[in-house]
Amino acid sequence: MTLPPGTILQHLYLAERLRGIPPGSFIEVGAGSGELAALLIEHGWHGTAFELSTYSAQTAQKRNPQLDVRNHDWLTSPPD
Repeated sequence: MTLPPGTILQHLYLAERLRGIPPGSFIEVGAGSGELAALLIEHGWHGTAFELSTYSAQTAQKRNPQLDVRNHDWLTSPPD
């Protein structure tokens, strides 16, 4: 998958910022096809992603099997 130049620059910046932070957990709202989650997972993070689009949620899950992808609105999601 080819990312737009602006997204590539954002990911490079984020990767640089993550270098000094110990991995932890994250929640991503509007995960799309999982590019940002993939970057975080590469750096040792684990997390949950919310995505309204069924197609995008399936794509994000396929791309990141260890990611907890939820195909519904995070505002109405029951608390865990």
